[in-house]
Amino acid sequence: MSEQSPYSQCPPPVQPPFAQPINQDVSPTVTKTEWFIYLILQMIPFVNLVMLIVYAMDNTKPSRANLAKVNLIFLIVGIVLGTLIFVVFFLCLGAFAGGMASELEAVLTPFRTGVIS
Repeated sequence: MSEQSPYSQCPPPVQPPFAQPINQDVSPTVTKTEWFIYLILQMIPFVNLVMLIVYAMDNTKPSRANLAKVNLIFLIVGIVLGTLIFVVFFLCLGAFAGGMASELEAVLTPFRTGVIS
């Protein structure tokens, strides 16, 4: 009997077949020009709010719609926080001015009574 190497009896390796993806749903891409127009419109006050609402409701291009929804959320959060900071600032300013009013009254009393002319 002739001795053969045990490795010579193995079949050559075979690559398993590649599974093709089923039903790829590719959304339409947004061109560079459309992104440029989107960014320019976002710089115009009040137009940006209207266009964000329009783009957020438009489902023809999901990437632009998702970006518009996120920008709309950030815009609303910014408006709420800005309003809150504005109100707190003026409430603090009013409290400070209210405390200063009594001191101002004490300083102005001599001028009103004619003691100091």
